[in-house]
Amino acid sequence: MLDNQEIRRKLRRYRNSISITTKDYNAIKLSSIALTIDHIYTADNIGIFLSFDGEINTNILISQLWLHKKNVFLPIIHNYECKKLLFCKYDLHTVLVSNLFGILEPEINIKYMCTIDNLDIVFIPFVACNNIGYRLGMGKGFYDNTLKLWKKKKYIPIGLGYDFQLSSNFVTHKFDVPLFSVLTPTRYIIF
Repeated sequence: MLDNQEIRRKLRRYRNSISITTKDYNAIKLSSIALTIDHIYTADNIGIFLSFDGEINTNILISQLWLHKKNVFLPIIHNYECKKLLFCKYDLHTVLVSNLFGILEPEINIKYMCTIDNLDIVFIPFVACNNIGYRLGMGKGFYDNTLKLWKKKKYIPIGLGYDFQLSSNFVTHKFDVPLFSVLTPTRYIIF
């Protein structure tokens, strides 16, 4: 079995090799499924990430959420040491800046901040996800640390990724946090 770092390298390399046309096709398929899911359709406040490093394209889904009058919030790495994410409202007027990993995020503006407890859905990126909802992320722990109490809160964490990222070949750890469900371009799986 490959170690987690090798799995990350392999899957990241593969998702970065996908053509723009295929990425757009998958993004359209994923968005068309998303708003048929009750949890998403009835949600008002939704946290989502901007795609980075070959992750499934979230731009089409974000546009669909806006069309359905959803409040969209993006994660912000506020303090690297705490490994917690903040969420800030995102719309067409939001100023984006590049964080220390080169990921675009909103400038911090207290007026538009939202605590994770006030979100209904949080879409989570993953490199791989197994059949019981554990995800292999980029290895920094920001999402696991932020989501560790989700079962006691009202928000639902839903992983977003490609079908080929569904895999059980990675090692999980005691600090890993399982997702409620995963959405890919062809399926929605509740764990």
